[in-house]
Amino acid sequence: MDTVPGSVKDWTKIFKVLGNENRLKIIRFLYPNRVFTVTEIKERLGISYKWTSQNLVDLEKIGILESEGK
Repeated sequence: MDTVPGSVKDWTKIFKVLGNENRLKIIRFLYPNRVFTVTEIKERLGISYKWTSQNLVDLEKIGILESEGK
């Protein structure tokens, strides 16, 4: 989602992503402008690598995070 959300569908996607407790923990952990690897985030928050990675992808899709990875 590279533009300002305009449709109800866009807003639904945003609220769905932000409605997850682990994603909110990730946002709070990374704010402001802190950079960590997926492994560092997973260890700090106590969630699996798979779910940490997926949550980061979901946050990137709605424009909350930018990836510096490969």
